[in-house]
Formats: sequence, C-alpha cells, structure tokens
Amino acid sequence: MRVVYAVPVRHIEQLVDGTLGAFGIETQLFAVPLPAPMISPLVVALAVPHAEAHDGVKHPLSIKVLGPDLSEVAPALETEIGIAPGENTPEGWECRVVTALAARWEATEYGTYSVEISASDGSISVPYIVSEPQA
Repeated sequence: MRVVYAVPVRHIEQLVDGTLGAFGIETQLFAVPLPAPMISPLVVALAVPHAEAHDGVKHPLSIKVLGPDLSEVAPALETEIGIAPGENTPEGWECRVVTALAARWEATEYGTYSVEISASDGSISVPYIVSEPQA
C-alpha cells in the first residue's frame, strides 16, 4: 500500500450525499501561544495494486508527529487498513480509498512540526509551522 497524497485542512465533514467536504485546504501555519493543543486533520488517499487488494488482507499504516528537533511529540498511531476492489474497478487498476485522518499533538516550542504518514510502500511528510502570535 502507498500513500498517494495527504492534504492538510482546517475542517472535514461528511456531506449529505456521503462524500467528504474539506474546508481550509493547505492549513499549515499556526500563530499560537505555547503550549498549544493541536489537531491536524488531513485528507489522505491510499492505493494498493489490484493484485494485492483482497477482502480480509490488511496493510500497515502509521501516523506519527515529529517536533522541530525531529523527535516524536505524540505516541505513534499504528493500524492496518483493508482495501478491496469495488464492483466497478477494472482488472489491473490500482484500488484507492480517500479517507480523513487526524493527528493530535501539543506544540511546546515554535518551529516546524511534521505529520508522517507511512505505509508499506513509502511515506509522506506534511509540515506544520507553529510561530509566536504577532501583537
């Protein structure tokens, strides 16, 4: 499984038709007094080659948050996700799922934090800049 993309957003909600509404796309700059509780919602697309997509087969996925010194600032989330072809997925095509994820962490110093989303076939890093509020 691979992470196709991860887009930071301000807010995600499920719409009446079942799709996801993402608001405040590319929200990555925060001017806050410290310490500050942070929530980083993300719209994430995951893909599995058709040959690896079967009901019941789980693929590892982890999410961790690194601080400005690149140390982990919150416990990593380790999980598994199953992706199976839909009834309209052509043979041989990648099987994809788009989902909402969120990382919770506390900013204790100013600088660049990153949310790292890792799957078996690579990872994506999403930076967040935390700065001092201007008077």
